[in-house]
Parts: sequence; structure tokens; C-alpha cells
Amino acid sequence: TDSVLKRPGPGSPRCPLVDVASASNFRCFQLQHFHLDLRLNFAVKEMSGWLVLDLVPIQPGVHTLVLDSHPSLLIHSIDSKVPGLGLEEPVSLTYRVDPFTDYGSSLNISLPAAAVKPGRLIQITVRYTTTDGPAIWWLDSELTCGQSRPLVFTQGHSVCNRSFFPCFDTPAVKSTYTATVRVPDGVTVLMSASRSSYSKQDRVFEFSMEFPVPSYLVALVAGDLQHVDVGPRSRVWAEPCLLSCAVKKLGGSVERWLGVAEELFGPYLWGRCDIVFLPPSFPIVAMENPCLTFIIASILESSEFLLIDVIHEIAHGWFGNAVTNATWEEMWLSEGLATYAQRRITTEAYGRHTASTASTASTSTATEAQVVMFPLLICR
Repeated sequence: TDSVLKRPGPGSPRCPLVDVASASNFRCFQLQHFHLDLRLNFAVKEMSGWLVLDLVPIQPGVHTLVLDSHPSLLIHSIDSKVPGLGLEEPVSLTYRVDPFTDYGSSLNISLPAAAVKPGRLIQITVRYTTTDGPAIWWLDSELTCGQSRPLVFTQGHSVCNRSFFPCFDTPAVKSTYTATVRVPDGVTVLMSASRSSYSKQDRVFEFSMEFPVPSYLVALVAGDLQHVDVGPRSRVWAEPCLLSCAVKKLGGSVERWLGVAEELFGPYLWGRCDIVFLPPSFPIVAMENPCLTFIIASILESSEFLLIDVIHEIAHGWFGNAVTNATWEEMWLSEGLATYAQRRITTEAYGRHTASTASTASTSTATEAQVVMFPLLICR
């Protein structure tokens, strides 16, 4: 009957991609690159600075840019410029923030009609300050492992990085990024990218991610962190009181696991495969941020779980990070394929019996992890 929905036949046009967890109009633009310039203030627990988006409209008649945002972001000003057309002077833009869901809002930016044309680059600069949002975790010194200095880290998965910076907060959009981070004396900054430069005098860290990544894989940690190289492309980062234990537990295993994974799935794209151990306040066991895996320090109590989770995050370098699901609703694909790859790597490295034991252990924690990792599924 007419009321029955028909499946599209071969050759039918594809339905527009819809991500119900994003308020943005990401289908109207190509995000080529973005830059973050931030100053970290531990005293008031704020990050302040600006975001620069390099956007190319891909549809005619688009006069509004809609970004995912969060009530915890204080937007100070927004301007635009069009490089190469004699419009180098920034033009101030009007904007409004509308409610979206309990985990975010929409930032609606009115674009200058004369400057917006399909295929023409436009740069949008958003000046803002973060406050108490779900992506940013400020820890007083008493909550760190060493209890000597404060620490801050971000966790973008899932739908949280819209409280870190305005963005197209959907896995469907990937871009390269750079970042400049200014910090007080005695603070080391790490990001899910390669460090391109560091000025000890000015306490400025600069980072560059040359491979396109979705917004949820942009991550930052800053505090009293030291490192030891454990392989030609991997190092362990931790607070000084944890470092020797972490290095002893991992040894040279990371390079071994990477080598096995490359034999199975092809070259590792991300260059570095560093690991940073975070205090017990880290809300999940581990996070597969490119170049820099975040992992909870309490896992050092169990060599078995450490092995399982580090191999799992390495597997995400191929499944989830390099090849990514289109929307938040398909995040189970990322986790499912990474779990399959984890078991393949474990089997090749340690044999089928160890892989089977590790499989049972990892499955027992999967449901608990979903509560934090996939709130969109739990709320349905």
C-alpha cells in the first residue's frame, strides 16, 4: 500500500546524512582545517582564547553557520574574513545561542552574504572562554596521583567536545588541526597530535595534527607530567610518582603490538603511539586519542587488563580513528571492529589461549563502559 515505506532501489539517490546528536549544519560546509589558541588558567579553572575555522561552503544560498556548542561556553565575539579577495579585515558577525539538548546547544552565526559562495574559503574566528563543561576535568592537586600540582584533561567521547570548543560535533566531519596552548610555569601540555614546537621561556606549546580527525578525537592534558621512551615511536607519560611503575609494566611491548597490528592491518598512520596515565578521576578506562592514548592509572594494578586495553586502543588506530563511523548512532561499529582487531593482535602476539582469556575479561567490562561511552544509546 501507499503507507508502506519502500526501500530505495539500485541507483536511487542516497538519503542525506543525518546525525541526530548534532545541531550543526555540517552538510553545508567542508571543514578544511581549524586552529585552537588557548590559555589555561588553573586558578579559576578556565581555558580562554579563540578558534579559527577554515570553511568552504558546498551549497548555494547558505547564510548561517550552525555549530554544536554548550551552555558552559562563554562566547565573546565572532568574526569572519575571506583570504585572497581583498577582504582580509575581519568582519564582526552576529550570532545567537539556542537550546538543543541537555548535552549541548546550537551556535547560530549569520554569515555575510557577499562573502559566502560555494567553493570559496571563509575563515570564522570565535573568541570564547570555557567554564564548567562536561569535556574538561580540572583536578586540584589533592585529586592527582602525586598530590603536588593540579592537572586538567579533556574527554570528548561522546558528544562532549562541544563544551571544549564550538564544532561540528559529529564523526561525519574530519579535518586537520593545529593548536597553541599557553600554560603556567611547571606545566607540561600534551595533545592528540604531534608537538611541533615548545618555548620554555614563554611556556607556549604548539601542536599539529596532519591527518583528518573528527572533533571527538581532539584531546588535551596538562599538568606535572614526565616521560620515558619505551620504543622508537612510543613513550610513556605520567606523573613522576607513577612513571617507573608504568614503564616497568609496559616495557617494550607497545612496539611489539604495533608491529603485529601492522602485519595484520597495514601501516600505522599516526606516527607516534604514546600513552599517558591519568588519575583515577578519568571517567573511563581508556581513550584512543590519535598519537596519545589516555588510560586510567589504576589499571596498572592488573597486567592483564593493561595488556587488553592498550592493545584495544592501538587497534582503534585503524578502526575508529582511520576509518570512522558516520554518526554517533553507529559508534558500536568502531568498538566492535576494534575489539575484533584487538583479539587478532592478542592471538598473534600471545597465542589463542591468552587471547581467549583476554576476550572474556574485556567482555565483562563492556556494559559498564557503555554507560559512559555511549550516553545516546543509554538514554533511548
